[in-house]
Amino acid sequence: MSQKINFLNQKIDAFTAPTTESTLINWIESHQTNGVAVVTEGYTTLAHELNIGRASLYRALDNLESHGKITRDKKYIHLTPSYERNQMKGILQ
Repeated sequence: MSQKINFLNQKIDAFTAPTTESTLINWIESHQTNGVAVVTEGYTTLAHELNIGRASLYRALDNLESHGKITRDKKYIHLTPSYERNQMKGILQ
């Protein structure tokens, strides 16, 4: 039951996120452990899961990486320490 609720919550987040980047960040945050999210089924499947085009997914990944929010190593997406610090600042302010 809780897996189904988590799945539906992720779908709601994907539909209501204002940008592709925020949709992707929501996914990364919900699938990360110690700042690392693993794309186990491949990026095409991830794009389908997020209801975005594959090209849009890659543009969002490139944009997040160029702004220093993530780094990528094949199937691993790492949240950068500066991204994590910015998130903590937002929580504490």
